[in-house]
Amino acid sequence: MNHTAGPWNAPSAGVYAGSVLIASCGSRETVEGLRTRGLSPKECADEISANMRLIAAAPELLEACKAAFYALHNGEGGAEAQLLCSAALAKAEGGGE
Repeated sequence: MNHTAGPWNAPSAGVYAGSVLIASCGSRETVEGLRTRGLSPKECADEISANMRLIAAAPELLEACKAAFYALHNGEGGAEAQLLCSAALAKAEGGGE
């Protein structure tokens, strides 16, 4: 099974693949589920935002992981793998779109 084609991004309302909504983390059920764990409204919003960034970065993280595996296994392509990993991690952690 293939993942939904990107590019993916995570504006405030959800995660999109191009113009298609693929995940919405702001639903009432999601927020209520987080609050049952004792999180404040700000903590809920922060966790939802972090989850959305991670979901949106998933395709880049997969490609970076494949490149890193190839570089480690074959001893070549390390510079490209490093760039892919750096960009994917920045997107997942909020430093890139």
